[in-house]
Amino acid sequence: MSLRLDQRKIILATTLIAILAIGLFSPFQIANVSAVTPGEIVADKGTPATVFVFSQITSTVTFPNRGGGITTVGPFDIAATGSGFFVNSDGYIITNGHVVFSVTHSNYREDIETKALIIERATIEWIVTSEPDADDARVEFLFDFFREFAEIKDSILLPFIILGEEDAGDIEAKGIKATIVGNPSPFIDRDLALLKIGRSNTPSLRLADSDEARPGQEVFIFGYPGVVSNHPILSAGTALVPTFTKGVISAKRETIFNTPVIQTDANISPGNSGGPALNLQGEVIGVANMGTLEGSGQFAAGFNFLVPSNLVRDYLKENGISNDPGPVDETYLRGLGFLYARAYDSAIREFEAVKRLFDFHWYADRLIPRAQGLLSSGDIADSDIILSANTTSTTFGGAVEVTGTLKHASEMPLPVEFDWEGKDITLTYTAPGGASSTKIVKAQKDGSFKDVLTPDKVGSYSVTASWIGTKDHSKTTSSALNIAIAKGPNNISISLSNLPSGEGKYDTGDDVIFDGKITPAISGDVTLTFTKPDGSTFVRTASASDGSFTHTYSPSDSGDWSVVATFKGDDTYESSISEALSFSAAVPLAFYGGAVVGLAILGLIIGLPLRWFMKRRKGGKSKDEEVAWSKPESAPAEAPPAAATATTAPVVAPPPAPVPPPAPV
Repeated sequence: MSLRLDQRKIILATTLIAILAIGLFSPFQIANVSAVTPGEIVADKGTPATVFVFSQITSTVTFPNRGGGITTVGPFDIAATGSGFFVNSDGYIITNGHVVFSVTHSNYREDIETKALIIERATIEWIVTSEPDADDARVEFLFDFFREFAEIKDSILLPFIILGEEDAGDIEAKGIKATIVGNPSPFIDRDLALLKIGRSNTPSLRLADSDEARPGQEVFIFGYPGVVSNHPILSAGTALVPTFTKGVISAKRETIFNTPVIQTDANISPGNSGGPALNLQGEVIGVANMGTLEGSGQFAAGFNFLVPSNLVRDYLKENGISNDPGPVDETYLRGLGFLYARAYDSAIREFEAVKRLFDFHWYADRLIPRAQGLLSSGDIADSDIILSANTTSTTFGGAVEVTGTLKHASEMPLPVEFDWEGKDITLTYTAPGGASSTKIVKAQKDGSFKDVLTPDKVGSYSVTASWIGTKDHSKTTSSALNIAIAKGPNNISISLSNLPSGEGKYDTGDDVIFDGKITPAISGDVTLTFTKPDGSTFVRTASASDGSFTHTYSPSDSGDWSVVATFKGDDTYESSISEALSFSAAVPLAFYGGAVVGLAILGLIIGLPLRWFMKRRKGGKSKDEEVAWSKPESAPAEAPPAAATATTAPVVAPPPAPVPPPAPV
């Protein structure tokens, strides 16, 4: 075995501490965001919070000299690479315990595997510097000697974090120093470690409930596989771009250490231990942990294992750490929602806000020019306006409330709210006959708007709504909403203005004043139909102005009258008829008194000459005869001859006919 081969063997061993996994699919292969797939959404959610973990131990080792004294080797470094992910916005990161050299113990200084790696590395350092020409037998002897007699004098563990696209050849210079929080759980236990960097507003991933995971469910494993980051053909400038593999959950099992694990067929390779395994909702269902070695020492593809997310949740609680989203997560997801919805201007603003919150967000740096390019190409989201009304058929004189909603009309793979506050909506009303008018109303935040149509004609109206659009949305015009307006109803009434006094009757020949009203107020001719006491009818016409009219009539016949007002309608209102109004007229009492006096005078005129005439016919009768003729019938006297009685009887006028009581008005 040559020295070069042995050296490569040891270096490989330090890398294999981390059992890492991810595939070669880049989330930036999305060509058409309008047809974004679920896998692409998961990629965009998981990538920003996934980090590259580089753990380095710097040590010195001593061993005894054959002639006495101590020889020191070092300082020298051993390193392990892995993956991790932020669990909240305060810079806390979950990775595997073995990524920070906790394989058998929490403290790496007591870890059996880690101590063996340090001693082996010290042996190589000694051979390379002191005995570069040693043959295979000498090399084997030195390895056995160091394993038995060498001791670790000093060592220090320094973890580093890299976020995305950094040059893999300059990790220490560009990496962010991290500290280990609490005690790592070694590989033989839960295989978890908690790191922290001095940054705030970091992106993060949510933990799912791993008890809900079922075989057959899709899983996406993120991280930095060594086969990619150490690939000899790939540029160092892109070697540390995180990638992911896709598979399904195969089964749930337990290790020999009684630790639950989730089996998956998603590819896991050395270089990505500690990387997040996401479900279709973009939540962490597990942490990449280990693969399976075949008898040949090669990894068996398709038989890999995850630490369940519920163990991660428990581990965080033990260390007093919460798994809560931060402002960067909310802003970033909103930006993704706008990007998928083709609202690129809003997406750019959100991603720029992400950068202001966390300037290390390298993924937002890549999404901004992507959105700018799509915006410049003329790609834009569709919009739509939906119109409705509280009624589409009503009568003239009423109002119609027209309502509508301006909304996003393109696909929206991630729910996102658009703010439509203050957007101008132009309503175009077309009246019967084709005349049109416009009115501008403001949309509310949710896109809703409303207006009131007060028709001035009868017939069919139509209304459309339109807006000019924005950088995010194209302009659009709604479908026409038709509203039928029929003639409106109205009411006509009539009343007496000068009510009669006394017994409630008008005197014949007096003026009777009628007041009328049309509601709503309409101008036009009103027909008054009178019914006389004998049942005959006649009509009169009155003119209504602003709904009011007055008419005067003098009844000539005594008795009960009635009148009805009729409005024949116009272009906007239907015809109407009032209820019948009744009233009574009577001959005045002064007429009857004059008749009695006239009859009395007539009696005198006729009676006096008649009496004189009768006295002349008597001639020379004696006074006693005259007296006897004028006595009453009760006086005892001899009855005169019948002829004389007949010719001398006084003439008396008959009494007047009784006056009937007045009829009620």
